[in-house]
Amino acid sequence: MNIRAIIKDISTLTGASRRSELIRLGFIHFFSVVFELTTIVCVFLFVRMIVTDDVTRDEIAYFSVGLITYILLGAFFRVYSTKKTFDFSMQVEKSISANLMESYFSKSYIWHKKNNSAELGKTILQDASQVVSGYILPILTILISTSVIVALGGVGLVLAPSLVGGFFVLLITFITLISLINRPILKSLSRLKEKAAKHRYRFVSDVFNNRPEIYLESNKSALINDLGDINDGYCMPQSKYLTLVSVPLQFIETMLLLIIVTVVVANAILFEESQLTDQLIIAVLIVVRILPHVNRLSGAISTLNYFQGLAKDVVSKMRTLDDVAVKYSSISDFGRLSIVNGSVSIGENVIVKGLNVTINSGDKILISGDSGSGKSTLVEVITGLIDLSKGEFYLDGVEKPRNEVLKELVTYVPQNIFLQDRSLRELIGDGKAVDESRYIEILSALDLADLNGSLGDKSIGENGNRLSGGQRQRVGIARALYRSKQIIILDETTSGLDPELEGKVMNYIMGFKDKTILMISHTIAAKGMLSKKIEFVKNAIGYDIVVNY
Repeated sequence: MNIRAIIKDISTLTGASRRSELIRLGFIHFFSVVFELTTIVCVFLFVRMIVTDDVTRDEIAYFSVGLITYILLGAFFRVYSTKKTFDFSMQVEKSISANLMESYFSKSYIWHKKNNSAELGKTILQDASQVVSGYILPILTILISTSVIVALGGVGLVLAPSLVGGFFVLLITFITLISLINRPILKSLSRLKEKAAKHRYRFVSDVFNNRPEIYLESNKSALINDLGDINDGYCMPQSKYLTLVSVPLQFIETMLLLIIVTVVVANAILFEESQLTDQLIIAVLIVVRILPHVNRLSGAISTLNYFQGLAKDVVSKMRTLDDVAVKYSSISDFGRLSIVNGSVSIGENVIVKGLNVTINSGDKILISGDSGSGKSTLVEVITGLIDLSKGEFYLDGVEKPRNEVLKELVTYVPQNIFLQDRSLRELIGDGKAVDESRYIEILSALDLADLNGSLGDKSIGENGNRLSGGQRQRVGIARALYRSKQIIILDETTSGLDPELEGKVMNYIMGFKDKTILMISHTIAAKGMLSKKIEFVKNAIGYDIVVNY
């Protein structure tokens, strides 16, 4: 076990902001150890008091009350320290999840298109939880239990060196052997489980992201059988892990009890009563108090070995919690955006080339062309989702502005709109309190006033499944208009509306004179209202970009 690597991992997972909390937690558990030691001493003195004839019944009664009070106080303090430990671990879990999501947000749009969203979700939610329960908590348990065992063992070695010393030799030998035997097995099982877990998340995500096809599919039993096979691959290593963790615990407990019984019997047969009585009392008290900590220590070591690989994987995906966020100049307005001789390639494949586009503040532009001609790629460049492979990109004369700046300027409404499972009011306001007058004005203009009456403060369903296709599109437009960013990009966003409603929506959008509107559309209404055009025209080898202002 690489102690230095573990310390580095813990530092990354907890971050500097929580190190002071970790130190306070250490002090709390230090006093828990003190309670353990003093309790042993008090119990030993009480037993000695009872077996002697030098104390009165009143003294025994007073000492008993004090001892019981002290033991209860120690128990309450241990509960308090346990609560603080779990509180700390839950805060760390929240930090890890937030950090992982922030890390994924910092990745490029191309990176996200190449990676499976179900696996990313698994890392953010499940892996963050398992790193806390399977890595951080076991490390804290190892530190706490080891401290208690060493402290109690030190007292025992002073007062009963032969018995406690022999017990510790057996204990250390056994834990070392178990750790050496279990470690490679647990690491192998962990890899199998992680591979199966990713497969399981991908499978379930694929099923529920294609619901219409699934509901119409007649052979659903085949999917259920497939899930059963996948779960077999997940549950098998989990079962073996739980077995490997529990067996040593049971063995240690049995071994210690046998040692106690053997020593007591040997003492009764081989020695005079006075020779080992005090040592036996001390040894039994210490073993009884150590036993739970030994079990926790053994279980924690096995759990740590099982989850260490996962923890390292999560650490590698995290941004350092102490990283200072990159600063960039904020912008709320712009005059001109230009692309000069731009092209976009993925590997050797040229997606689009010959981009020469100028967009002025307040422009209302129609983007048209065949499917696959490069319309969406142009939009992705303008939004900052992807970078040009060649050419120049200018924003008010500044070449290659940071993507964060573009995100402040641009809002994008795709054809397939993503809607979180929130109320309509929360959705339009992006989770913040809305300006009621603006909110009502926009909804009324987009013919959504009735919807506000039914779902204004109620859930719209997962991905808006309580809305019709046209309502979903208009809710997406409403959210974009409420955000009030300078550039609004609409990608076939009115395709699900009837001509009359589309005309009403388009008229309202065109009324935002200070906003720049880019619209990918093939509808008659859009072509009639948007006089400026960027058209992708097919030629013999690809597409020409024709700009008509």
